Amino acid sequence: MKAVNAATEEGVKEQDLTSTKNQISKLNRLLYDIKDKQNNERHRLSVHKAVNEHSHSRMVLNSLFETIFYITVSGFQVYTIRKWFSGSPILGY
Repeated sequence: MKAVNAATEEGVKEQDLTSTKNQISKLNRLLYDIKDKQNNERHRLSVHKAVNEHSHSRMVLNSLFETIFYITVSGFQVYTIRKWFSGSPILGY
């Protein structure tokens, strides 16, 4: 019991503080590394999001133009076939 009382009366030793400071500095470095990786990952995701949104908008526009083109060609085909079956010369020939 006297040994325990003597240890508590001495208080905290310098060696204990040094090891605690070392552990805290390691944790601070790890925390900084984690924050840095999170920031890099957020930046990477924002870049990917911007690229995907741009690609999606281009795809939508291309699909719209393609659909309009196919509808126009189909309309021209219907017009040509009707003229052909009506006995009129096709395209003026």
